[in-house]
Amino acid sequence: MRCVIIILLFNVFIFYGCDLFETRDPETPESITSTYKPPVTPDLVLDNLISSIEEDNVDNYMRNFIDTTVTVKRYSFNPSAGYEIRLQEWGLENERRYFQNLSTQVSGVPSLTLTNLTEQNRAANTTEYTAQYFLIYPHQLSTIATQVRGFLHFYLSMDTQQRWGIYRWDDVKTTTDSTWSYLKFSFGS
Repeated sequence: MRCVIIILLFNVFIFYGCDLFETRDPETPESITSTYKPPVTPDLVLDNLISSIEEDNVDNYMRNFIDTTVTVKRYSFNPSAGYEIRLQEWGLENERRYFQNLSTQVSGVPSLTLTNLTEQNRAANTTEYTAQYFLIYPHQLSTIATQVRGFLHFYLSMDTQQRWGIYRWDDVKTTTDSTWSYLKFSFGS
């Protein structure tokens, strides 16, 4: 009796499951590919920051900051003049919310250009970078600037898992243009 059931099931699979062993068309990926590289050197943090902005990828953007679960360092952002009180005690959750809010309004391909990039005060597990920045973030809100520029000072540290991240970010206004602090204020609530 068992043999009869097995033969019947086998026949059902053969006749009704003809395409059971045929190849199928591949599905399109549900997620966007990422150019994120593990930040085993401090310069990779800068590369990852630029690519996370160009890819409009909030998870990779957040991975550029120090992982507070594996280090004693805490993240801080020092805004440009005029935003000190408005962005007081700005932390990692504020960074995430700002970038998510900005991402929902994107209407083109963002870009970040760093010029006059200088590394200074390099030690075994800390370093600093300074640069002029020019950020273009095309969004749909006509009342908020899509281009900001200024001077940034990043303080980076290595965590206990040997990954580098930004633990302090100073934003300085250098022209009459809006700064990154302006974008954070505009999209951070």
